[in-house]
Amino acid sequence: MTMPKLEVIAGCMFAGKTRALVRRVRMLQEEHQLVHVFKPAIDNRFSVSDIVSHDGTRQRAGIVPTDDEYLTDGPGIVCVDEVQFLSSRTVDRLMTLLRTGAVSNAILAGLDLTWRGEPFGQMARLLCLADRITKLQAICACCGAPATRTFLADRSVWEGTVVIGGAEKYEPRCFSCFEDGMRGHTTEFVGGILTPPPHIMGRDQPCQ
Repeated sequence: MTMPKLEVIAGCMFAGKTRALVRRVRMLQEEHQLVHVFKPAIDNRFSVSDIVSHDGTRQRAGIVPTDDEYLTDGPGIVCVDEVQFLSSRTVDRLMTLLRTGAVSNAILAGLDLTWRGEPFGQMARLLCLADRITKLQAICACCGAPATRTFLADRSVWEGTVVIGGAEKYEPRCFSCFEDGMRGHTTEFVGGILTPPPHIMGRDQPCQ
């Protein structure tokens, strides 16, 4: 089967995107393919020089400054983690490398949505350009359903778009539980009792 020119692995946090990317890298290396692995400089949560999944899977990687277009001038396959942090210039550069044949293929992984539930950085563009898309899901921290959203549970930092962190700040949620949490601030006192908004009334354990 022919390998797609541009493959994107997307999903919420804790869905296994980095683990899937590292698995692809190692399979390609076992096939003696030349693979260039990169990560944005801003992603230094677990390591400065490795891409690291939440379960501890690691892979050595080169660093791409967030506002820099550099990836590689060498042949082979480019693999990049956390691509939501890449600049438009870097994505332009990657597409030029693919179009000219300077690199044969690219496999990218990253968050498709911000903690606000909006398209994250260059991911919307990359998903449109991709020849193959793999959408991964996590398990909702509230109800156990498939999770497609990343909820910023640490409400003390509910501002901006980029809040670097891991399980200490974020949790995966399904669409309904994510919406409940984002609207949780509408909770009101009714008759002296703290009452959840109507859309979550009836739940045994409202997830906000």
